[in-house]
Amino acid sequence: MTRAAAGPARHQPGQALSPRARLGFAYFHIKDTDPFYGGRANFASPKDEGLEKTAGRRTGVAVESHATSSTSKAQATLCELLEADEPVLVYLDMGLLPYFELPEDYHFGGHVVVVAGCDPDTGRVLVADRDRELHPVEWDVLEKARSSEYKPFPPRHTWYTFDFAAARPPTHPGRRP
Repeated sequence: MTRAAAGPARHQPGQALSPRARLGFAYFHIKDTDPFYGGRANFASPKDEGLEKTAGRRTGVAVESHATSSTSKAQATLCELLEADEPVLVYLDMGLLPYFELPEDYHFGGHVVVVAGCDPDTGRVLVADRDRELHPVEWDVLEKARSSEYKPFPPRHTWYTFDFAAARPPTHPGRRP
């Protein structure tokens, strides 16, 4: 099902989001850039917790967001998490990912992928994106995409960690058993 840019999809019963949470699509065009059309536009204000934390709260999964201006800290933390067999959800500039084959001047730092593993012998990480494949990406390409300063939405080495220890089926704030 495709939604037009006219408005967000409303909450459906059984989803792990609150009745006020909205998921949808956004379209905008900044002067001298290609138009952007994409999904997950669920922030009404900077105070909103966003999809990741809302879904975590509704399912008992503890979700923490992290960001740093330090490339070395971001890289070291990613390595530690991957060595502990923890996949990591990261923001990056999708225009710098080789498997998209986007125009050289295309940049969008609000893209989210899961880094699922790394191979120190080859210098590559495995990236899970929106398709069914795992994409091997050179470590330096990943770091360049995570540290991109291009607008809109520079990723700023943002990543999320998850603790599934208290995971449970989703709850709905307005639903009674």
